[in-house]
Amino acid sequence: MLGRDNYHITGAKELKKSEWQALSLLYQPLIFNDALIVYTYFLNRYKADGIISELLIDLNMSLDTFAIACEKLNEYLLLDTYKHDREDRYVFVLNNPRTAEKFLNDEIFSRILLNTIGTQRYNELHLALAFQKPDLKNYHSESKRLKYNALMNWTSEKELDFHYINKQKKAEVKKIDSYFDVERFVKEASPTLLPYKFRTNEIMTMIGRYADLYNISQDQMRVIVSKVVAYDLNEFNTSRFKRLCSQVKANYREIKDGEYQVPCSLFLMNLQGGKEPSPLDMELFSELMDKYHLNVEVINYLIEYTLKKCNNRLIRNFIISIASDLHRNDIKTADDARAFLDNSKAKPLTKQSKDVLPNYDDSNNPKHTQEEYEDLLRMLKGDNNA
Repeated sequence: MLGRDNYHITGAKELKKSEWQALSLLYQPLIFNDALIVYTYFLNRYKADGIISELLIDLNMSLDTFAIACEKLNEYLLLDTYKHDREDRYVFVLNNPRTAEKFLNDEIFSRILLNTIGTQRYNELHLALAFQKPDLKNYHSESKRLKYNALMNWTSEKELDFHYINKQKKAEVKKIDSYFDVERFVKEASPTLLPYKFRTNEIMTMIGRYADLYNISQDQMRVIVSKVVAYDLNEFNTSRFKRLCSQVKANYREIKDGEYQVPCSLFLMNLQGGKEPSPLDMELFSELMDKYHLNVEVINYLIEYTLKKCNNRLIRNFIISIASDLHRNDIKTADDARAFLDNSKAKPLTKQSKDVLPNYDDSNNPKHTQEEYEDLLRMLKGDNNA
């Protein structure tokens, strides 16, 4: 081995407490301090590759001392040393030491240790590290066991919370399709604000969708939820929740053209120059979400489409008729809604179109003259002079 030779270190990177204990108390008397320093250096290596001369500088050790230390580590199976057949290169493979129990049970290692440190010291170490079960004859137990009356105050509410928390660990909560950060809301909501039993996918989905619908912030939603959880009735008041959401004052900001992934109230405000949506408009959007299961993006495109087709008015019958088609065809995005409506024959229900009837074939309908009609009318009235 020469100082100019290259090396590579691999193998063990961490030791258990029992392994460190054995290395310090049992191996060290056999391998001596220099080998223990080399082993510790390899274990805490900051460079896996290098030149041996640089390694010797770090260890503050001569080449001969380093070589002897490696031999000791090799003898006690703490290190495997390999030299390349054609190149001046070494590979040092570091091995974990045996635990104290395994070391003392080894027929050879334990005998070498006794011969090295003497009977008295060996006996002390053996008694301290052999993990023998103590003799408890003439002893009585004074250990205090858990008393189950610690659960006397356990309630059905805590039982529900317990099952919810454990269920969450086992099964991942269904991802909710919402622009509102439902995951953050749930994480920050205390059990007092939102008990675990109400953190169902159904309620979480409703919170996310109504936040999207009415442009509700995290703080605003916390206030709403605090008012709809009825502890005495053990319920989440859905009707009140929806009503309180509809009463939130809309926050206006400008959005880009064609930006449909925004709250419905904000989208309509942008189309109306900042004017707030009417309660009837928002009630209609809520119906599109709850009854027809349209997401916010599709509702926003339907708003835009209707205003263009119906002279800048949101005509309910027109919207509902299209919403039914969108739901039936499982339309999920604004682009899909655009493609679907471009290929449809939907007509605006304007005043001019109300009296327009389709061209039906009436060739099988009987046709009467005015004279025949009058004769029929007199007969029905019982006029015998007809």
